[in-house]
Amino acid sequence: MLEEAVVAELGRIVHPSSQALAEAIRARHGATVAAVLFYGSCLRQDPADDPPEGVQDFYLIVDRFRDAFTSRWQAWANSVLPPNVFYIEQAWQGHVVRAKYAVVSRDQFVRGTSSAALHPSLWARFSQPVVMLYGRDDDARIMVTQAIGEAIKTMLRTSAPLVTSPASPEDLWQEALRQTYRAELRPESSERAATIYRADAARYDEMARLIFSGRLNEDGLIAHQATADDIGRAQRYWRVRRLIGKPLSVLRLTKSLFTFQGGVDYALWKVERHTGVRVPLSSFERRHPILNAPRLLWRVYRLSAVR
Repeated sequence: MLEEAVVAELGRIVHPSSQALAEAIRARHGATVAAVLFYGSCLRQDPADDPPEGVQDFYLIVDRFRDAFTSRWQAWANSVLPPNVFYIEQAWQGHVVRAKYAVVSRDQFVRGTSSAALHPSLWARFSQPVVMLYGRDDDARIMVTQAIGEAIKTMLRTSAPLVTSPASPEDLWQEALRQTYRAELRPESSERAATIYRADAARYDEMARLIFSGRLNEDGLIAHQATADDIGRAQRYWRVRRLIGKPLSVLRLTKSLFTFQGGVDYALWKVERHTGVRVPLSSFERRHPILNAPRLLWRVYRLSAVR
């Protein structure tokens, strides 16, 4: 069953540094945290290796924003245009580990992983591998499990009519990924969809076959039997999401300039990682990154961090 496969995936063992970051993130926001989810490329890190060098990716699901933030502005912004994004870094066994995490409410998470969502960002993300590093209670764990299952169903069912039947799981997943990329501000190349699928092909194949279990032919292909009406509905569905997606991405990017706490540290870490140049930052500049942006950019340029 799909639910059993989702439960097994959510309970996978991850690198200990990821668990430590999850605990630090949860501690920042208190008892209102219902769940902490870990996803992204760092999820593939072997637990026996050194911690990932990159920035690990998390989602925080909370009951109420006013309990999660001390700032009313942060709570309001997260309610109106989710998610708010934060950056955190800390020492772990002689290493510095880093993460960025997004915050959504329970209602936003459940709605965003369903086919009714206006934009595919949540269900596209959580149809891919994810681990739950914290679930406050049975209610929270059940909520996450069901939402992840819905995300996977939505990802495949909304795009399946656009793929010639019978189709392989690979065909279905790559088409679904391509459709979600087209609804973003900067669409990824078609090769990106192939890369994501091949990174965990057995997992993607299993999920597709569980969803279309009654439509498998003797070759293991999926006969989804889309009618002309099904194809038309799917095309209209994705056309609407493309029309909404790009303006929504611009709004979220603009909002992040004001709400991405720790964003300047993240940006300067990226500069150092790619150029080897460390850019000093005063406490005033850290508190007011937008006001000091021209000065910071000039300093980066002067230190030859950007050429």
